[in-house]
Amino acid sequence: MTMLRTLDALSRSSNLSSVAETLGLSQSAISHAVRGLTENLGEPVTVRDGRRLVLTEFGQRASKEARQALASIERLQELGREVPVRGHVTVAAVPSAASAIVPVAFSRLRRSYPKLTVDLLEGSDEEVRVWHEEGQADIAIGMDRGVNEAGLLTKDELFLVAPFDHPLADRGGAVSFQQLSGLPFVMSGSGCEPMLKGYFKREKAQLNIVAKVRDTASLLSMVAAGVGVTILPSLSLAGLPNNLKAAPLHPRIERNLWMMHRIAVPSRVHVVLDTLRCIEAQHELERAPTG
Repeated sequence: MTMLRTLDALSRSSNLSSVAETLGLSQSAISHAVRGLTENLGEPVTVRDGRRLVLTEFGQRASKEARQALASIERLQELGREVPVRGHVTVAAVPSAASAIVPVAFSRLRRSYPKLTVDLLEGSDEEVRVWHEEGQADIAIGMDRGVNEAGLLTKDELFLVAPFDHPLADRGGAVSFQQLSGLPFVMSGSGCEPMLKGYFKREKAQLNIVAKVRDTASLLSMVAAGVGVTILPSLSLAGLPNNLKAAPLHPRIERNLWMMHRIAVPSRVHVVLDTLRCIEAQHELERAPTG
């Protein structure tokens, strides 16, 4: 939250002492937040101009996203104060979102709305879409946009995952699909398979699937055991075991994760939607780069 507020405040004033006073923080705390933003976003957000701290072009774009996230948090807090949110909401999500985004959102919802109960259905992209379209889930998160209202929740980069002593993981730099051609490959059965098959075909590389595993923890255990390498989204790599290593791919692959819902939804669904958006906005700004 401090980094979001710092970025928003710097878009309104380039005077460091003024920003510090506005936020009720020391100038050193502001400088620390700026360093954290630069490190985690991978691009400088400010430049020095004498005693002024001016946003870069990238920083200006980032500040707009921060302002939207803060506005969502404010709306969420207002709803919590004004509306007695209660009832039940079911969220369906692919495994990566179910493990990296949804738990934090559920924890926040439990604290803010004790009379609201939220359930999670975890499945493949197709299952998530079907659950939502058939009415079993109020909200769905996956790569498939489905037929209902859908907004982009996040973009998620994919990485090669291999044992730490594997030649490709240990060489440094990005790994091409040609280098993966013919290697034993453990495929995730939770949704990325069609996209990966398309990339292997486009790059004229042979995809040698020796096993298909749905559960991420089991898949990583198979990779660690030397069954084969795999490719997973960064959201699935939090807490990657020490005996495994992630490496970027060339060409770089990103997938879109969409959040689906119906156009007209009750207040209990609105607060869950806003919470999920806020959690992911903070997650993108504050997580360290993977790999």
